[in-house]
Amino acid sequence: MALTIRQGRPGEWQEILGVSHAAFDRPDTYFPDGWPHTYPGPHAAGWFVVCEEAGRIIGLINQTPVTMDVGGALLKAAGIGGVCVLKEARGRGIMSAMLTASNHQQKEAGTALGFLDGDRTRYRRHGYEIAGHALNARVPAKYLGDVDPVPLRRLRLADARAILRCHTRASMTVRRTEEWQTLLLRRRQYAAWGNRTGPLKAYLVASKAASDRIVEIVGDRRLLPGLLKGYLRRHTLDGASVALVPGYSPHVELAGKAAGTSAGVPLQINIFDFGRFLRETAKPLGDGFRRFGITRRVRVRHTGEHVSFDLELRRPGALSIAPAKGSRKPDLALDAAEWVRTFFPPPGGPMVRGRHDERLLAALRLPLAFSSWDSV
Repeated sequence: MALTIRQGRPGEWQEILGVSHAAFDRPDTYFPDGWPHTYPGPHAAGWFVVCEEAGRIIGLINQTPVTMDVGGALLKAAGIGGVCVLKEARGRGIMSAMLTASNHQQKEAGTALGFLDGDRTRYRRHGYEIAGHALNARVPAKYLGDVDPVPLRRLRLADARAILRCHTRASMTVRRTEEWQTLLLRRRQYAAWGNRTGPLKAYLVASKAASDRIVEIVGDRRLLPGLLKGYLRRHTLDGASVALVPGYSPHVELAGKAAGTSAGVPLQINIFDFGRFLRETAKPLGDGFRRFGITRRVRVRHTGEHVSFDLELRRPGALSIAPAKGSRKPDLALDAAEWVRTFFPPPGGPMVRGRHDERLLAALRLPLAFSSWDSV
């Protein structure tokens, strides 16, 4: 029978949930309880790409809209998750067709990038590539011996605005709204804790299933070690694994008390429109050019999209980005995966084929800080 790939409709919300739970073999409240920020209700049905056959949905992709703060540039993004096909319909290329449709929809909608949380290499041929990692630091309680514990209280829905203020000051990548923060507090698999006295200045989020796993810790750098020590004492733990976000300076205090660090769950990124992405990140890219002293015009090429652009620092403004003219050889000619690994390098730095100007590669690097609490 013919397949139809389209956007979901509000009246199909219960069917969308049913397909998701059946495909992943989960109980029928799993997604709204565990991911209320990405499965918030019928109004979100239009986020989904669905595959329909004979009037029945047999596969879908959740494309949660998110705003990402990348070096101060606010980018329209999509969190891609819940990708599934019913067991009896697998092996027919449906997932691949839906991912192709998703990429097309997002490009047409002006979305700068999409992200997947996890090591899902089957998405690589659709433009997704492993990008930056958070670091997990193992912090033993004995390494906090000289720190005064901060008394804690459990944070509730009414604390959403205060948590949001802490998060916004931290300049984390996901630019949350109060509604998004409230929905995160509804995630049943996590518990949030903050300082008990005075206004909220710092908080941490821990897994309920593994209480020694801290997925987010944000706030006043002077309080973070004491906040963690207060949490370890409250839960009688001898240490915890703490997710540290690269580039977030208060985490320096905790990293200095770690027994060791390891790479966290990787994030996969897809840049839907290379030219749009360059234009929307012109300010932070220009900052990189200044930092590394690159004043010449640089020509870059996306070999997958067959487009080239000239990048030139215009003082005192940001980077000038224009379609390339003439036949000059590009300074960087990379495919989609290599561009992702250049802008958002995994541990060890950019991973591109051949020899390139290391200073230019460093100048093109953009900050990416992602919390597991926001995962889609």
